[in-house]
Parts: sequence; structure tokens; C-alpha cells
Amino acid sequence: MKKLMLAGAIALAAQAGLSAKCFIFVHGHNSSNLTYQQARDYWKKSSTDMVSYIAKDNQFYIVNWNSTVYYWDGAIEVAGKINNALAGGADGGGNKCLSGETSYVLVAHSMGNPTIAYITGNSRSTDPYYNYGGANFKNIADKISVHVSVQGAHRGTYGADGICGNASWMTNFISGVAGFFMGSTCDNGTASLQTADSWQVRTYANSPRTNIHLISGYEAIFGSSALLSGEDDGLLSYASTFACNGSATASYSTSNICLNSAKQEVSGFYNCDQRHENHDDGRNDQDRDTTRAVTGGCWGTNTSDTQVRSSMSSAELIRCIWSYKPAGDTACN
Repeated sequence: MKKLMLAGAIALAAQAGLSAKCFIFVHGHNSSNLTYQQARDYWKKSSTDMVSYIAKDNQFYIVNWNSTVYYWDGAIEVAGKINNALAGGADGGGNKCLSGETSYVLVAHSMGNPTIAYITGNSRSTDPYYNYGGANFKNIADKISVHVSVQGAHRGTYGADGICGNASWMTNFISGVAGFFMGSTCDNGTASLQTADSWQVRTYANSPRTNIHLISGYEAIFGSSALLSGEDDGLLSYASTFACNGSATASYSTSNICLNSAKQEVSGFYNCDQRHENHDDGRNDQDRDTTRAVTGGCWGTNTSDTQVRSSMSSAELIRCIWSYKPAGDTACN
């Protein structure tokens, strides 16, 4: 069996004997300010539950936040709740990290990812918006070394361009996946996800101190995918989910993906893998499908477009790489 590797360097075999970890989940954009229960349900679909699968035998904490505001303003609330988790506080459902826990993994979907990149990219006193709004960004970057980005909107999305009136195909796109994930109005959260550089995190933050591992989807959604450049998950193109440097509208394929040396910042972004999931599948463990390696990613020396699994979800990959798994757990062999 092909072995998983983290950034092509560290063998990720069975982890029996390690202490449990705490996973902190940050949802993406919604058209309203989510309650705790809504944020918890964000990670579920029918009988599948990404949180329960990843955090089995581990702890977890759900961040619910108002994603209708600009991501830099949302970062203040998100940082406050992450810091509450780091201090051993409970989320809205009573879930919390172990007292004295030292191993944390941030898992974010869609808009949750540029929001966290803004936090960790402004966690040094020399960063442009250090501890913006009085939030303690530094503490988060000091204590968390892993950020798993599932279908992250790092370079924005054409959907936001369309909803905010900056794309000629707005009506067609809104009727599809963009309307489902983002709502039909140009709220501040949607506006801040536009593809122009004047909106993007790379303009307002330095390289993230917490390493970001990038997971992307390539399952098209009829209608909306036809409007995107190159490969996509129905809402976000590869230029965004792989945090590529250069144009936010560049076209990439499953075999031609920007390398770790060509990201939107000089360091901190690392390819992980790509899988046959659309933007909805990535957050709920619904679709266990084909997985393909990315050069410099989590599958070691395997290069882009090499099929490494025929049936695997983002949830399974994250659990296999980053969670504690007790002796006898053979799901990731």
C-alpha cells in the first residue's frame, strides 16, 4: 500500500502510543450568523458526519461564527473562540479540548481558510495587521502548528464576483452552487471573497506561521463548473484551493498544479492531495471516491494525478494523517 507522507518528509504510519489530539473545526460562508447547532450540522449530511469520523478517539471543538462580515472582521470572533478552545473552554455544545492539551489541529472549509490564514499571517509583531481588533492571533500561531485547508477560498471565488455584480454570468452562477453556499446577496463576507487582489488575504497578511496543508476537490457541478477556469469543485477553482501565486483566474488541471514554491506567500502553504469531491462533499464525509496525489504533497514521492486510492474522503484522509488512532485501527493501512 502507498504510504502517506506529510509534506513529503515525515512517514505517517500508525500512531499508537501518542496522546489524543483536539480538532478545532471552522466552517465556511453562510448567509446568516450560525448558531452552535447549525455550525455542528454544517459538517454532516444524512448519516455521514465529518467531525465524528475525524475526531473519533480524539477531542473536538466547533467554532460557530458570523461569516456574513468581512473575513478580517470575522477573524476577530474566530480567534476568540479558538483561544477559548486552547484554554480548555467549551464550545456551544459542551465539547472541549483536554485540560493541558498540547496537540491541536485546525480543520477549516471554504471561507474558514482565508479567515485563519489572516489570523496566522498577522501573528507576528512585524505583520501588517498584528492582533487585529485586539484579538490574540499570536497565541493561536504559538500553539497550533497544523491547519488543514479543505477546499479553501484562498484566492477568492468567481461566485462572489458574480453575486457582487462583477461577472457577466452572475444569474447563471447564482442559480447554482454559489447561491447554495453563499446566499443570493452581496453581504460583506461574500464581497471579501472576490478574486480581485484588493480583497485577498495575501494583500493584508504575511506568510502564515501555522503550516497550511491544502486539500482540493475536482468533481464538477453541472452549470457552475462550466464558468470556472481549469479544474474545480463546482465553486472554487484550483488557483484558489491550491493558493497559487499569480492570477486568481489561472487554469490548472489535475496534472498541472502550482508547486509548494509557487504559492500566494513565500512559505506556509503545502500541497496535500486532490480528490473527486465537489464543494459540498468536502465538508461531510459523504463521498468516498478517487484520490489523486499532488506533487510535493501528502502522498510522498507520488506526483500530481497519480491515483493513490479508489475510495477515500477528505475526512478519512485527515483522520489517517493527523489523528491519534488506537492500536487495532487498520482503516488507514
